[in-house]
Amino acid sequence: MNNPTLKNLTDSNFGVPPSKQNEVLQILGEPHVKSFNYMLEEGLAAAVEDLNPVEFMLNERKVKLMISNYTIANPCLPFGTICVKDTNIYPSECRQRAATYKGKLFVDVDWYIDDVQQHSFQKDLGDIPIMLKSNRCHLSKLSPKELVLRGEHEQEWGGYFVIKGHEKLIRMLLMTRRNYPVAIKRNTWKQRGALFSEYGVSIRCVKEDQTATNNVLHYVTDGSAKLMFSYQKVLYYAPLSLILKCLCNYSDRHIYQRLIQGCEDDLYYVDCVQRMLRELHVENLHRTEECRTYLGRMFRVKFNECPAWSSDAEVTDFILRKCVLIHLDSFEDKFSALVFMTQKLFAFAQDKCKVEGADSVMMQEVLLGKLVRMLYKIENTD
Repeated sequence: MNNPTLKNLTDSNFGVPPSKQNEVLQILGEPHVKSFNYMLEEGLAAAVEDLNPVEFMLNERKVKLMISNYTIANPCLPFGTICVKDTNIYPSECRQRAATYKGKLFVDVDWYIDDVQQHSFQKDLGDIPIMLKSNRCHLSKLSPKELVLRGEHEQEWGGYFVIKGHEKLIRMLLMTRRNYPVAIKRNTWKQRGALFSEYGVSIRCVKEDQTATNNVLHYVTDGSAKLMFSYQKVLYYAPLSLILKCLCNYSDRHIYQRLIQGCEDDLYYVDCVQRMLRELHVENLHRTEECRTYLGRMFRVKFNECPAWSSDAEVTDFILRKCVLIHLDSFEDKFSALVFMTQKLFAFAQDKCKVEGADSVMMQEVLLGKLVRMLYKIENTD
C-alpha cells in the first residue's frame, strides 16, 4: 500500500470523493475519447469540405445545393419542453429510462440558382450517439464529486456509448494497412472477368477525413493490367494504359520509359508494356484529350453525381479524383503510384515478388472505435 496510486484507488471507494480523478484509470478510455473528439473537431469538418454539391436543372434553371457547415449539439431535452429547470440530459437518466445518450446533428445548406447564392438554411439530420467524456458530453469537465451528484462513478473514464439504456463499446478493428500496395493472390479474382488471373496488387486508400476506398491492379493473362475502382458499392474495371493516359498529358514514349525504368532487362514485361500502349491506338485513342473523352463517355451514365451539362472530360476528372488513389491529390502523384504498382504487379506475376497477404501483421493497422465509419461515405472493400 506504499504505492500512492493504489492508495488513491483504495481511498476513493468509500467516503469523500477525491479532488481529481485517477490518471491511471482515465487512460483506459482516453484513446476512444480522443478518437471521437477528432471526429467532432476535425474529421467531420474535412468530410463536409470534401462533399460533392448536388446540381440539377429545374424549369431550365441550374440549381446547386451544398453543405457548408455542421453542428453537433450536446444531449438535451427536445425544444419546447416545459416545467424543467435543466434541459441537459445525463447518461444516468438515459440508463434508467432505456434511452440513448445522443445529440442533434445540424447542417447548414447553401444553395444557388444560376450561380447566384440564395439565403442559406439549416437542416436537422437527426440524432447521433455521444461518447461519454467526449467534448459533447456533459460529464467531460466534471469533478469526482460532481460526477457522483449526477449518478456516475467518481472515476468514470468514458470511451463508450449509452444506447437504449445499455452501455455499448465499439471495439477496435483490424484493417488493411492504409496507402500501401499489397501483393495478394486470390483465386476468386479469376471470376471478375475473362482472362483475369489470381494475381493483383491491392491498395486501401484513406484520406485525411478517414474516407476509404480500395483499388486493385489486376494482372490479366494476355499480358495486360486492369485497374479496379468502385463507386456506390459497384466495381468497375478500366485498362491501365487508359488510366495513365488520362492522368497526365504525356507522350507514349514518356509513359513507356517510366513504366520500364529499372526493368529494361525484363523482356516479357517490356513486351507487355508495348502491347498495352499499342492497344489504345487500335481503338483510335491517340491523345490524352481523346482518352479522357472516351473514359467519361463510357462511365457517365453510372456517375449520377455529375450534372447533365458536365462534359465527358469533367466526368473523367471526377472519376480520377474520387475513385482512383483518393489519398493523393496530384494527378502526377497518382501516375507515379500506378507506375510503381505496375512494376510490382508484373514482378509478382513472374514470381519475382513474394505474396504479402492482407492477413500479415505487417499489413494491418488498428482502427479506433469512433463514429467516422458511421458518418462518412466509405466505399465497399474488394
